[in-house]
Amino acid sequence: AGAVLYEMLTGEQVLSFYAKMDMEDIKKVICFHKPKKLEGVPEALSKIVMKLLEKNREDRYSSASEVLSEIEQLFQLCDTCSQETTKIDSVGNLVGSPVAMFEDIVRLLLVDGVLAPSERRELNRRAERLGISKTQSRLIEDKIRAEKSLPPLDAIESYKDLATKFFAMNSELKLKQDQKDLLKAKRKELKIKREEANILERHARDKVRLSRKKGQ
Repeated sequence: AGAVLYEMLTGEQVLSFYAKMDMEDIKKVICFHKPKKLEGVPEALSKIVMKLLEKNREDRYSSASEVLSEIEQLFQLCDTCSQETTKIDSVGNLVGSPVAMFEDIVRLLLVDGVLAPSERRELNRRAERLGISKTQSRLIEDKIRAEKSLPPLDAIESYKDLATKFFAMNSELKLKQDQKDLLKAKRKELKIKREEANILERHARDKVRLSRKKGQ
């Protein structure tokens, strides 16, 4: 769990191996290599991840419920901070404001440049809990996307709408070759990653399938 969470937050694997490593070298990496400290991640969250990755069992959490308890406390702390009076730091940046906190969440979820449906649901949930409107949430995400040179939300939605249209045209929910070619051209035009395009297409197919089930 710690290794997966580390990779989600940093985009890097905890352990690195190379071809032709012998078992002794692999064992040394597993037993003694210490991952780099997480940067750009809230300190409280970083401590949770690093504790999950401790080599000695006694230094790690004793149970999954203990981990979940600390994560829940972290969320509660975030909610408490969001309700406090906004402060300004020495260089004029907002500190502790709901908007600043939401921006941090968006940056974390976009660390690999792709938002899965489950991550989108979490993002919407956090925006609601922080009292941020859908319009404001959209503007913030587009701002972060621009910083990371990622396609804007309009482009993402445009691609998903086209994929949905194509799936709706086919009774077997399979794309024809000409439709695949059109989607490929659209993806390149909008500069959408292949990985994200795959996610959007699956989401579009599931949406059409669900719509048909409801209509039966």
